[in-house]
Amino acid sequence: MKSKSGDNMDESGNTGLEKIEDGSVVSNIHTSKWRVFTDRGRDYFFQGKLEPAERLFGSAIQEAKEGFGEKDPHVASACNNLAELYRVKKEFDKAEPLYLEAVSILEEFYGPDDVRVGATLHNLGQLYLVQRKLEEARACYERALKLKGRVLGYNHPDYAETMYHLGTVLHMLGKNTDAEALILDSLKILEACGQGESMAYIRRLRYLSQIYIRSNRLAEAEKLQRKLLHMMELSKGWNSMEAITAAEALALTLRLSGKLGEALELFEKCLNARKKLLPEGHIQIGGNLLHIAKTFMLQASQMRRTDNSEALSKLEKAKNYLENSARIAKDVLHKLKNQKSKAQKDEKSSAALRNYEHAALVILLQSLESLAALEMSKNEIHEPKEENLHAAEDSLLQCVTAYKEFGYGTQLQDSSEVKSEYLSCLKHLSALLAKKETTLNSKAKACEGNGRISLSTEIKMSNIDHRLSHPSLLSLETLFKLCKSEIHLNQIHARIIRKGLEQDQNLISIFISSSSSSLSYSSSVFERVPSPGTYLWNHLIKGYSNKFLFFETVSILMRMMRTGLARPDEYTFPLVMKVCSNNAQVRVGSTVHGLVLRIGFDKDVVVGGDMVSARDLFEEARGVDVRAWSALILGYAQNGQPNEAFKVFSEMCAKNVKPDEFIMVGLMSACSQMGCFELCEKVDSYLHQRMNKFSSHYVIPALINMNAKCGHMDRAAKLFEEMPQRDLISYCSMMEGVAIHGCGSEAVRLFEKMVDEGIVPDEVAFTVILKVCGQSRLVEEGLKYFELMRKEYSILASPDHYSCIVNLLSRTGKLKEAYELIKSMPFEAHASAWGSLLGGCSLHGNSEIAEVVARHLFELEPQSAGSYVLLSNIYAALDRWTDVAHLRDKMKENGITKICGRSWISR
Repeated sequence: MKSKSGDNMDESGNTGLEKIEDGSVVSNIHTSKWRVFTDRGRDYFFQGKLEPAERLFGSAIQEAKEGFGEKDPHVASACNNLAELYRVKKEFDKAEPLYLEAVSILEEFYGPDDVRVGATLHNLGQLYLVQRKLEEARACYERALKLKGRVLGYNHPDYAETMYHLGTVLHMLGKNTDAEALILDSLKILEACGQGESMAYIRRLRYLSQIYIRSNRLAEAEKLQRKLLHMMELSKGWNSMEAITAAEALALTLRLSGKLGEALELFEKCLNARKKLLPEGHIQIGGNLLHIAKTFMLQASQMRRTDNSEALSKLEKAKNYLENSARIAKDVLHKLKNQKSKAQKDEKSSAALRNYEHAALVILLQSLESLAALEMSKNEIHEPKEENLHAAEDSLLQCVTAYKEFGYGTQLQDSSEVKSEYLSCLKHLSALLAKKETTLNSKAKACEGNGRISLSTEIKMSNIDHRLSHPSLLSLETLFKLCKSEIHLNQIHARIIRKGLEQDQNLISIFISSSSSSLSYSSSVFERVPSPGTYLWNHLIKGYSNKFLFFETVSILMRMMRTGLARPDEYTFPLVMKVCSNNAQVRVGSTVHGLVLRIGFDKDVVVGGDMVSARDLFEEARGVDVRAWSALILGYAQNGQPNEAFKVFSEMCAKNVKPDEFIMVGLMSACSQMGCFELCEKVDSYLHQRMNKFSSHYVIPALINMNAKCGHMDRAAKLFEEMPQRDLISYCSMMEGVAIHGCGSEAVRLFEKMVDEGIVPDEVAFTVILKVCGQSRLVEEGLKYFELMRKEYSILASPDHYSCIVNLLSRTGKLKEAYELIKSMPFEAHASAWGSLLGGCSLHGNSEIAEVVARHLFELEPQSAGSYVLLSNIYAALDRWTDVAHLRDKMKENGITKICGRSWISR
């Protein structure tokens, strides 16, 4: 059996399909079919027709087993071929068992030291490498290297190939010295074998130059790249794509080294050559234009200190190149949209189109962001002009639009490069908008100070007009700040109508929810929307519910249901039930509860909350299925009743109901609350026996969380590290886990690692990291993430986010800052924020702020003993015993008693 494996797919495009030089004397109908299926499968594979190739390779395995026997090398070869196909399709979970089966067969047939075992181990190493399972890849390559060296000799090209791949793995593991030595040795072997000009040699030389660049060894990288360019010119000629690619790589290194003149000359030479070889409007030409523009911008930056007019001239040249590169990239993306449907049948051409599309989107985003940077540079060279800021903003807004049009909702949004460019664009746009807003506010305040109120209003409204030109970027937080009075609200609403945005339901919901808006005004705005969705109905119901207007709230619900255009959801009913309970409308409340039952939200803990009633409903229900059990267990877990959750689980098991992953998540949540080591062991054991039945997407993060909270930090870390693909949920679980054990800095490191991996944090992730910073008193980090969340990720800060920052400031003694933050919140602060501040006052002995805070808490939670006790403790620490006695008298008058502390003991 002979392996036709070339280099790694990532390096060369070749794969490790095996073609056996078949000397077998076995011949029957099955062996004949095996040969036909294998050859045809290979043909289809190399044509990019993976579906028929997959069917044929699968049939080849079956025929080989029936014709040659289960443990014959022909079966191993067939398994290897199908595994290679799955590797290319990125169906790694299907590929791995096939490789392992092939290795097992070959070891049994030829012995563990046979070179054929080494070839298959090499292919398995490639599978692990593309999944970034680096330790597994390293083990495979090291064993393959020993086998190949012993059998083929230490100067064989196949030995050099495995040596090179092992070097790439070591480089990725951070072992750069060992990696460099292996790659250099593999190059020497190829030179000694007369393959010093082969494509394998060139690819490895190119990879080594990239290692040098990443290590900032630019002189060594430049030397290798000059050698590569010389080789390409000799073998292919200057007007070849290979030579152009080598020249461009060298130019990029020269630019990094500050040799801008030589870099520019090479880039322009590449552009002229590409124009001869490629059709007009090819994306490579767009990329080349972008490189030239960036080089001009760097030259302009160098000249700013000596010759401003020449610097501006360079920027104008750069602008021309950037506009052309953006135009080419946009045209390519529009054309590709039309070609996609035609190419879907051909998987190979479909993959090629995706790569082309990816390159075009990255070039478009970079070109637009560079245009914005260019306009900002102009303002730094000469007197600042407002039109330059507007031009910069427009370029960045085009960047956002381009991502939403061509990236969002497609495979491209998962690309780390696309994400990085988009987030960079958002960061610069956020900074620019903040700068513009500060400037406009300063102008407006100056006008107000001089008594020119009308001019101040005009400046503010011009800012709003500009924002409304790009409603997709208009943040809720910004608009809430602008709606400071009903007059402002009317003015902004008029502008929205004039801009034709009155049917944007997200935008309209702001006005309905605004504290400056009267209910009659909210209703009139709502009536203008032709087909309001559930989201908008909920905002209107919330407005009336918050004012405890019973009849109006219920009538809106009835009207919503009569229209049939929007259906009440799990957020609608709690709003209505709230106003029913406040007005003692038991009969209507029962009717609404009947609707809840009929529509099916009775199992929703958001609607329920009252677990006694939930249990009664559960007992009355007929034909209870696993979803009802799941709702009840989750309800108890989420409402702080873990013991009840376990009791229900025991009842369920007694009735032979098989749990699903949601029940196990609820059970682990309950176990986390109890922090019981023994119970954690039992749940963990139960899960591991049945792990294949549950979706790891839901279960593993909950398992990490449970183990961390119950003291199994090593097990939690192991689960996290072994996850094939970590997501937002798993990272949040791990951050919470390490924080519980006092490792706040480690949680921060995990957050940074998550962002580096291209995972975009959401509101919950920021709540977790802000809470961690508060627990660990990491003030600088906490404030940084709070700003990052709002400015870079455009996430509107919630009451929970503000509470975390208040807690952070309070714990570290910054009580005045915490108090000012609460006062500046765009909504009414809830009890947890005030409670955190009161706790900080107790910790640092500040009675002055504590008294103010306590008054707010007495209003928000009149029956809570905690606020009284904390304030009493503060007074006692300051020997203010009269005030202590007064507080205790007040507690007695209001019938408030302190609940005695209790301990929970496991048995």
